[in-house]
Amino acid sequence: MMPDQCPQLAKLPENVRKFWEDKQREVDDTLIRFSYAVLTESAERFLVNKSGILYLMKNNLWFEDFPKPPLFFFLGTKSEYKKTLIQMPRAALGKVEIIPESALHELFQGKKQGSGFFQNLFRLFGAEPRYLLLSGKQASGSSFQYAFHELDDPQSWVQTLSEGLETRK
Repeated sequence: MMPDQCPQLAKLPENVRKFWEDKQREVDDTLIRFSYAVLTESAERFLVNKSGILYLMKNNLWFEDFPKPPLFFFLGTKSEYKKTLIQMPRAALGKVEIIPESALHELFQGKKQGSGFFQNLFRLFGAEPRYLLLSGKQASGSSFQYAFHELDDPQSWVQTLSEGLETRK
């Protein structure tokens, strides 16, 4: 294992280490860290979630999902699965932050999340979910914004990604 390579690899079963070795060769980059993550995107009237892996390489941040097995009661139907593979050059990242779910709704849908009786009741019993929000500009000049949740240690993701931002300032 190279010194700047992901320390998580040493603790993984052989087949998972092989997956990451193959992935590093495929994208010609070195893995720094990875986590299960849920990508949240804005659809017309609601937020859509896609689960997969978020992985940071030396040069790019990637999100990739994988086909899910059909649910028991949908065994006979064909899947409409379309691969999601997002590549964000680290140099393109402009802002990395943690935001609450209510701010995400407002940002993505232009409206505040409902504040009815049940929403307020749920907030009493648990903390409002937090999202890792990544913003930036591609080389083409187009802006991007992605939100992820259910990451392992989101604050350390912010710290790791922010280190790259600080060196460019």
